[in-house]
Amino acid sequence: MRSTVVWSHCSVFALLCGQVASAIGQEAVPAVDTIYQHAVVAADHPAASAAGVAMLKQGGNVVDAAVATSFALSVVRPASSGLGGGGFLLFWNAKTKTVHCYDYRERAPARATAAMFGEEDDPKSPRESSSVHGGLAVAVPGEVAGLCQILANHGTLSLATVLEPAIVLARDGVEVDPHDREIQAEVLDDFQKHPDYTQRFEPLLKLYLNGGRRWQPGDRFHSPLGPVLEEIARHGAAGFHEGTVASAIVDAVTSAGGIVSLEDLRTQRPAIREPLIRQNGHRVLYTMPPPSSGGIALIETWNILQAAEDRLTGPRDRLSAHYTHLLAESLQHAFADRAEFLGDADFAPVPSARLTSVDYARALARRIDAERTQPADTYGRFHLPDDSGTTHLSILDAEGNAVACTETINTLFGSYVVATECRQWN
Repeated sequence: MRSTVVWSHCSVFALLCGQVASAIGQEAVPAVDTIYQHAVVAADHPAASAAGVAMLKQGGNVVDAAVATSFALSVVRPASSGLGGGGFLLFWNAKTKTVHCYDYRERAPARATAAMFGEEDDPKSPRESSSVHGGLAVAVPGEVAGLCQILANHGTLSLATVLEPAIVLARDGVEVDPHDREIQAEVLDDFQKHPDYTQRFEPLLKLYLNGGRRWQPGDRFHSPLGPVLEEIARHGAAGFHEGTVASAIVDAVTSAGGIVSLEDLRTQRPAIREPLIRQNGHRVLYTMPPPSSGGIALIETWNILQAAEDRLTGPRDRLSAHYTHLLAESLQHAFADRAEFLGDADFAPVPSARLTSVDYARALARRIDAERTQPADTYGRFHLPDDSGTTHLSILDAEGNAVACTETINTLFGSYVVATECRQWN
């Protein structure tokens, strides 16, 4: 299976590297150059990839597989994504040659103000900003509304069908892996640095961090999301954004000092965006526009890399040190611009045309030294913090249909606030 469409998303690295893949017609983890005969689902947990493959085997399409994979990830990778977060999804319909872009990222609550975190901007302050953990860090989740709408618009299977793998994983549990143990250790270290967290975020500690006991090989994690997923299967997005689940969310957030309301949840809807497009010969790149920042960063990186290759002599082998250096330098320039210029274009000006122009890329490429990396401030005024709390999934089928989806809760386990009232099985 080959495609002339290069499809990508919020994360630049979605196009450059993969993690765990499940394929129809493949018995083992394949080599990089394997050509799949039927379809492939790549996610960062094998059980989530298997959930997507199961939908394809039932006759579903790539959208059915993507929604099933996403809901499964909320169960098996709760530190990276989940029902309380949001994401961006691109769907390439090979028959109609069209791209559908959905923005279902979280949104600020209606009562949020521009100054609500301003007094905590002093870098010398020992206090952690309330924008990181706690009730005020909680935005209005868009994941469930987004996935349900996307499935209704483009899927072929029922919502209950695509949710079944996630519900089974929640009920039966999943064996913890080295990644789970690493994440748990990092978060428990954070709890040790903040003694008040044990009481403030007791539900997170109990339900997602094994009560503070370090995971051991062979342990199983049982997600508490089962009842919520069952509500969504029965009632659609309203099973999350209205009723008992919504009330539990608002109660938990309010108790933690947040401002998300029932009306915020009830009125949350995904936005349909127009893709950014970059063509190079027979290859066409479709990627997310703002508020996704990675789409512009990806096009800018591509442009800089091409300009640098044209200007600087050296091996053209993609595995050479020369090429790797040019790629790293291109990424550094693009990510510096990402930190400085990119935001939500619905509320702030974003110089998309300039950042994605070839002339601008050529100017940046002229600053690349083929022999060495520049000082950090050469690339830009701002530096990105370490990334966490994000996942990506990619799906292709034999007809060339594709989904690229990046989802996030922003940081490991998001705000640390957990709603508990709906966690008992019916």
